[in-house]
Amino acid sequence: MTSARDYTGKEANFMSDELALIDSNILTYVLDNSEPVKSRICGELVADCWKKKRDFAVSTQNLSEFYVVVTKKISNPIPVELQEDILTLFRSFAAGMLLIMVFLQLNLQ
Repeated sequence: MTSARDYTGKEANFMSDELALIDSNILTYVLDNSEPVKSRICGELVADCWKKKRDFAVSTQNLSEFYVVVTKKISNPIPVELQEDILTLFRSFAAGMLLIMVFLQLNLQ
C-alpha cells in the first residue's frame, strides 16, 4: 500500500499495483483552470500515467463525458479548430484497441 495526499492535503492510501480508471472529471480538470489546485493535481496524475509511473485505463464513457464538458460546459471551452483533433485522437485510440482485440482473439484460438 502506498500513501499520498489528496487535493485537500489529507493522506490517502491506494494500492500501487492497482489499475486506475481515469475519470472524466480528472481529464477535465487538466484543461479547466477554474480550480488551480485540482488542475495541478490532476495534471500530475495524468502525467504520471502517461509516463507509465501508474497503470491506468480510460473508458469510452469517460472520453465521451470529457469531450462534452471541455467543448461545451467549462468556462474556457476547447476552440472549435481543436475539437476535430480530439475526435481524431479518440478514433485512433478506438481503432487501435479494436486491432489489439482482433489480434488477441486470433492468437488465442
